[in-house]
Amino acid sequence: MFNIVSGAVRLFKLLPDRRRQITGFLFDSDFLGLALKEHCAYSPEAVVETIICRFPRGKLERLFDEMRKLEKRLLDEASNELIAAQDQMLLLGRKTAIERCRRSCLP
Repeated sequence: MFNIVSGAVRLFKLLPDRRRQITGFLFDSDFLGLALKEHCAYSPEAVVETIICRFPRGKLERLFDEMRKLEKRLLDEASNELIAAQDQMLLLGRKTAIERCRRSCLP
């Protein structure tokens, strides 16, 4: 897991046709790698000079035991990410197929 100390990071997913779909941006004090999976579902890329702090998962879990406020903050961050993803799905779900494709599919 990582914390953005300063700078900005773009999150993206590489699609099968080699296009990149940007999924979001992270800035100072944001966390990266909150998912409990071994591999991330997206890739990060610094867009300006960026300083990050790496937390090995085992050490971080021990730190959570000592600092409950930190654990709550990360849970809040993960919850906010989930809400943002749900809002995005709702926005896309309300559009027709033509509206979803308008920018990328139609001339």
